[in-house]
Amino acid sequence: MYYDFESFQFDEAETRKRNTKWTLSDRVFIPNVPLIGAVAQVEHSALSEGIKSAIISLIQQYEKVEGLSYMTINGTAEQLLWGMDDPIMRILYTFKLTPSPRFALQTNGSTDPDALTKATVVHTGLDDVHMVNAYSLYHGRNSSGCWASHDANHINGSEGTMFGPITDRTISTTIYNEQLYRSIDLSYVSDSHFASIPCYRYELPQWALQNVTYNPTNAAYYAYKYTGMLNLTRCASNVPLWISKGMFLDTDTRIRSNVTMDREPNKTLDETYICVEPNTGVVVDGHKRVQINVQLQHFNATG
Repeated sequence: MYYDFESFQFDEAETRKRNTKWTLSDRVFIPNVPLIGAVAQVEHSALSEGIKSAIISLIQQYEKVEGLSYMTINGTAEQLLWGMDDPIMRILYTFKLTPSPRFALQTNGSTDPDALTKATVVHTGLDDVHMVNAYSLYHGRNSSGCWASHDANHINGSEGTMFGPITDRTISTTIYNEQLYRSIDLSYVSDSHFASIPCYRYELPQWALQNVTYNPTNAAYYAYKYTGMLNLTRCASNVPLWISKGMFLDTDTRIRSNVTMDREPNKTLDETYICVEPNTGVVVDGHKRVQINVQLQHFNATG
């Protein structure tokens, strides 16, 4: 039993592997995710049309911030990662549509309010060694609560750093990911080595993110639209967020053909994987690589 606290650090060396020119002082333009989320909440709320119009009117007063549309946020990479003041966020905070008047893509400390008050409980493996480190409760609960079936909501597997000894490499290893709000089975791909340590490599299988045309069981995850993407809208308070592999790897070609990217998807750079030492079940190497996408859509109140 333990209580979670997450801490993040910027890894410049890993960033340099992707692009040697990127720095924390680079200015970046991204969609105004808090605004998009707030507009979605306003649209789905029971607020009167007068209050909705008042909120939109206040937002439109900042239609040009440093010459930019209010639909984008402009800041250095460092500001966007760790926090910056934003006039739109102050408006949303006034109406309690966002928990903070500042915008940040990363925060040190768990995003789950139950993390420091409700215990996470994992199996010790005493009764079943193959259950080592598997969740019994995650932040005091055993269900994520935002998907369409009991099985989809059920929290099982570990956090992805240790499993029981692997006696059959073809059996999937299961992890629960807080950012994805779900458990996922990782599939065996090949025998591998890390620093001369023999290990089994497991990857996120394509079927996990396929839409219902290819995998009907994913209806429980509202996968009715794009294949290769996870629809987090219900889990993110109606904010239209979609998760994919990096650079839209294994994603619907309709999306990739309509998005300008600085390079093509690359399995070596963009795939999520873990390498497990089979005798101990310890993960000796791995990367969690996910891309957060925001769907932009028209909202009548903005005109």
